[in-house]
Amino acid sequence: FIGSASGPSGQPLARDTAAAWSIAATRSRSVAGGSSGQNSAATTSGSGAHGILSWGVSDDQRASVNIAGLANVSTSGSDAHGLYAQDGGAIAAGSADVTTRGSGAYGIWSRGVSGHYSSSVDIKGQAKVLTLGSTQYGLYAESGDITVGGLADVRVANGSNAGYAKNGIVKPHG
Repeated sequence: FIGSASGPSGQPLARDTAAAWSIAATRSRSVAGGSSGQNSAATTSGSGAHGILSWGVSDDQRASVNIAGLANVSTSGSDAHGLYAQDGGAIAAGSADVTTRGSGAYGIWSRGVSGHYSSSVDIKGQAKVLTLGSTQYGLYAESGDITVGGLADVRVANGSNAGYAKNGIVKPHG
């Protein structure tokens, strides 16, 4: 795993080289990046090296990642998702620019547990997603929600799918 994350003025937000993500919140924790519209960036490479991960674990141990401005994410590796909210996790950003490269690397994935707890990804403005690999999705909601307030520009390569919802919702704000 190789990863880096930066917030305002290039300051590091979080880095965990033992696990495979750049910006992460787990089990009742919150991580905030950028303020007053400032941007945050996450770049990773390696199998399962997610850009931004919010993993809640359960209803009473929810986690959140909040980026005030642009969440600029680039991942390279199989199953290395750009924005990944799992098991009650929540990710919010002013806007998002996500690029993934690798087999099974989804751009934005909100994955909950049906009937128990749902995850969410909320992009207040525009979401730009580019996936370059095979067997992947630009937006994927599985027992979770993905909300985009502005234009959702989703581009996929190699016969992948732009969006999919399984017991979840992909919707505009409003």
